[in-house]
Amino acid sequence: MKVEVEEICLVPPEINKPGKALLSPLAHFAWEVQYRTRFLFFERPSVKEGACFDALIVRLKAGLRKALGAFYLVGGRLVVREDDLMEVDCNGDGIMFIRASSDTPLSSSSRYQISIFPSPGKNSFPFALQATRFSCGGLCISIKFNHQVMDGTSAWHFWKSWAEVCR
Repeated sequence: MKVEVEEICLVPPEINKPGKALLSPLAHFAWEVQYRTRFLFFERPSVKEGACFDALIVRLKAGLRKALGAFYLVGGRLVVREDDLMEVDCNGDGIMFIRASSDTPLSSSSRYQISIFPSPGKNSFPFALQATRFSCGGLCISIKFNHQVMDGTSAWHFWKSWAEVCR
């Protein structure tokens, strides 16, 4: 399966709330825990796929900008301080958003191998998104998050809020 990156950009929050949030000292012990990646798959829409995908990307980014106003920590950067404690630097840069396409149809058995997120470092994004269009017109939204900033419940709360804003 081939996945081609069409765009990598940062989606900043609509309203920036600069500052820093210190994480629990226990977060440091879980630093080596892999980022969680979740996949949301959607069948081919009934309209022209090219125009639909472009419009969807615009809507996803606009909704993301609004949602980050309430979830501003998600758009910050994880930083390990000199005293080895971790914090989130809310610098207003926003979330990494990757737009990609695949030469494989959604029905392919290898569809879970589409995530092309870069490996996170110690000063990295706590959250990133990838929207991948399949050759059949289907769509996958891949969501990668750091477990030290979000647990499963808070991650789903963010995704649900983002989806509501996009609608």
